[in-house]
Amino acid sequence: RLARDYPLAAVMIAAIIFRLLAAIFSKGYLYTDDHYETISVAYQWLQDGLFNTEGYLIWGGRIDSSTIARCPLYALFLYGIMKIQFLFGIESLNNLMYGIRAVHSLISLISVYTIYRIVELVTKSTQWAMIGGLMLALHFAVPSLSVRTLIEFFNGHFWLFAIYLIYLYHHKKGSVSLLFWTGIIAGLAWMIRFQIVFAIIVTPIILVWEYRRIKEAVWFSVGALTMVALAGWLDYIVFGSFLSGTVNHIKQALVETTPAVEEPFWVYFAVLTFLFIPPLSIVTFILAGFKKFWTNHKVLIFSTLSFILIHTYLWNRQERFIMPIIPVIILIMILVIWQQLSEKRFLFRHKRIFNGMVIFSVALNLFLLPIFTMNYGRKGLVEPLVKIEKLTENPTIIFFSPDKFYQLYPDDYVGFKGRTRYNITSWESLDIHFKKHNLNNIESYYILYPQKEGDLQRYIDSLETRLGHLEQLYHIGPSTIDYTLHLLNPRHNQTFEAWVYKHNVIIE
Repeated sequence: RLARDYPLAAVMIAAIIFRLLAAIFSKGYLYTDDHYETISVAYQWLQDGLFNTEGYLIWGGRIDSSTIARCPLYALFLYGIMKIQFLFGIESLNNLMYGIRAVHSLISLISVYTIYRIVELVTKSTQWAMIGGLMLALHFAVPSLSVRTLIEFFNGHFWLFAIYLIYLYHHKKGSVSLLFWTGIIAGLAWMIRFQIVFAIIVTPIILVWEYRRIKEAVWFSVGALTMVALAGWLDYIVFGSFLSGTVNHIKQALVETTPAVEEPFWVYFAVLTFLFIPPLSIVTFILAGFKKFWTNHKVLIFSTLSFILIHTYLWNRQERFIMPIIPVIILIMILVIWQQLSEKRFLFRHKRIFNGMVIFSVALNLFLLPIFTMNYGRKGLVEPLVKIEKLTENPTIIFFSPDKFYQLYPDDYVGFKGRTRYNITSWESLDIHFKKHNLNNIESYYILYPQKEGDLQRYIDSLETRLGHLEQLYHIGPSTIDYTLHLLNPRHNQTFEAWVYKHNVIIE
């Protein structure tokens, strides 16, 4: 009855339920940048203030604005959420993250609402609008992605809304000034994460192609350039140089010599194909390329194609860079299926094949939905610190990975200020650390990260030779998502399995 009488409400309720579950259970983070360039930066501001002695924004351990290659808007947004919770006495980062994930879950409803409205506008069908909304609301990966501080996914909500405004202008024949606000929203998506620019820059060209005149393109461009100017002004205020974040980002992309993750040429096509479950994903992607479809959806198709192809040809290819267009791909899929069935085309003529693909995709999606919704990214890095925080204040922590397993550890999770941490990431530095920091006489926690069978006992023996008996506290196994990512790409994705030991100093 709810679905029949209040279809949009039914879709939104379904989305809210799984996003709130994700806000509670989807802990941790998936990629290094999504802690160290976002959460960690904002948490440091909460503890130590925003600005250095010269009055410019501090960014993690960097105070030189020429090294900062990001627009500060998103990190300042996170800081605002933290600050509000801090006023109510919440200091622990682990606890602050519940509020941050809850806010992200609410903002992600923009995409659910938007895709419902676009499908309703195009198909003139409430039933198809519900199907489109539910595809986004209940896609197995989306509730978890929605609540994480993945700026690549976060800015996708605003890009989809910009596309909605273009559809609204086209179908409702409204004032061309609507495209100014479309440019504003698209520019906001760009401010949050630069990579979406590869979809934005072709949009004015597509608008000229669509309408055979330039006024739509001009209004859109003026809106987008307004946000570029705003980003430049914000950079000037907090970094001391106009548009420095963007300029530094482009310089970094052109001349950066540090090694980046260089995935195979076909990585984005593979990610999208499997994220949307073959064979249905393969069939709909092929059908979206037919002229009969893209003629009616030029901005949707060609901005997406531009985004994918330019990213494909960039040397730094990472799976997460594709995330801004996940909601857009869902929209493409539902509109392709609707057109095929309503016009009695390929999918209509092969109903058994189509029904089989749909049943398989829906069943697998519903099986994966709770698994991915209630999952813990990089559990072995975060959870040991959360547990140690509950045991003591101002702990001394030694991250022990002498076989160079890993070198970045999110020690923000161990408490608000007052922590001492050491990284032992090579056998050569082991005795140096013990002598320099007098670790034998410090009550401390050791977090061990063995890489292969036999390493754990070897690590324990090495430490107990120097310290005496160590008390085992916890074993943190890999989460489902960490283990899955490890199986898919073991060279770049660790399981992050961890063992926590305590060294008690005996005072005679």
